[in-house]
This record gives sequence, C-alpha cells and structure tokens, in this order.
Amino acid sequence: MLGGSFWVAMLRNGLSAFLLMTVFLLLDRPKLPMKKTILYYVVYGASLNFFTVCGIWFPFGALLSSPV
Repeated sequence: MLGGSFWVAMLRNGLSAFLLMTVFLLLDRPKLPMKKTILYYVVYGASLNFFTVCGIWFPFGALLSSPV
C-alpha cells in the first residue's frame, strides 16, 4: 500500500519539476510552436516525476501485492 510519504514526495518532486520547467520556458525561445513545446514539457515532467519518485517497479509492485 502507498503511504503518505510517497504521495508527499510525488507532489514535491512534481511541483519542483513544474516550476523549473516553467522558468526555462519563460527564458527560452523555442524552435517549435509554443503549444507543442508546452505539451512536450508536460510529458517530460510527468515521466520525470514518475521515474524519479517511484521508479517503474513500485506502483506495479504495490498493485500486484495488494489483496484482491
């Protein structure tokens, strides 16, 4: 089962990744259109948050080990 510290870490890491990418987006002049750049930033931030906080095995392991 996922504890409270897991969700706090997920929220904290996601917020810091979002803020850092927002700063870079404000400072940068992207080659791509702004909508596509923001979409790429969102996909990258979500994957970064997922892999950094819990790794690929933790959510699947928690789901598989929980009683049905």
